[in-house]
Amino acid sequence: MFRLLGIVVVVGLVACSEGSEPARDAGARDAGVRDAGRDEGVRDAGFRDGGVRDAGVRSCQRTCQCPQGEACIDERCRAVGRPVYCCDKAGCPGGEACIDTTDRPGTCEGEARPDAGSCRYDAGPAPQGEQPLGGYCDDDVACEGGLVCLSRDQPPGFWGYCTITDCGATGCPVGSGCFDLSQAPRVTGCLQACNGDPDCRRDAHCVAVSTPGIRGVCIPDCRDDFLDCEPRDGTSYCSRTSGRCEASPSQQIGPRLGGKCADNLECGTGEVCLGELAFGYPCGMCGRVCAGAPEATSCPSGSTCRAVGSLGVCFVDCAEDDTCPQRPDALCEQLDGWDGPGCVPRP
Repeated sequence: MFRLLGIVVVVGLVACSEGSEPARDAGARDAGVRDAGRDEGVRDAGFRDGGVRDAGVRSCQRTCQCPQGEACIDERCRAVGRPVYCCDKAGCPGGEACIDTTDRPGTCEGEARPDAGSCRYDAGPAPQGEQPLGGYCDDDVACEGGLVCLSRDQPPGFWGYCTITDCGATGCPVGSGCFDLSQAPRVTGCLQACNGDPDCRRDAHCVAVSTPGIRGVCIPDCRDDFLDCEPRDGTSYCSRTSGRCEASPSQQIGPRLGGKCADNLECGTGEVCLGELAFGYPCGMCGRVCAGAPEATSCPSGSTCRAVGSLGVCFVDCAEDDTCPQRPDALCEQLDGWDGPGCVPRP
């Protein structure tokens, strides 16, 4: 969902001897800063999702042609965030969603998986000490001197990123580049350069850029299907394996509105998972976008469209001070801006 809008400056500043022309990178023609009296325009960077395909991946036409647990995506067998099971092959755990040999959804008939129902997302331990450019942060104090922290509630919605803002005038250190991160309001920031995912911090990946002088930049992984992936209709989900929003191989049969979820794959068709990490709902909650987005649809019977930020999401109805029998850990509450109560998961 992160859309980096344009290159302002490419990799770091290069010193020059007195009286000589300033040294320039191959990509310096893309600069949006004044250099030797010239003010050059910003060109669209042409971002695309980076990453190199694994060598020797198996080709496929249908998921059941892949090893059990992998999905057929773009005619390649791939491991996604959660296992994708073939109904007709050994190792399909009872009760789990699966896909048959014609790619129709079904349910595994084998014995139930011991850890079924696990829904926790673990982002791992936070790094210790002051972080360099591109490092994880919760606030400015976590970053090295001279750097500031871009938090999740600031454009462009990174999950913590140490950077230098307003870099169009000051430039960026060697090994990074200056990018437009948002247009309204306009935000520019230095992003760490990379040649591949190993160059980035553990919870980030390398996104390729089509500009001379820099091959890619490190972008924090997605962490929440609802916040990070579009459209919000269950057709994509945040893969914990790749850190990218990918096409959903399948969703559950029938509605799961209000139910627990780790990602969109555990919700009913067209539903989205509001994760615990982002919303504080224990084990997440399956919802349906009902207002504020092109993919919005009306709420099913027994639920009402309620405000969640700038969007509307379907919450299961309940009477005031009533219980939510479909979910014991939910409370019947009326939140600010709501015209009635709904079932809200609580710790």
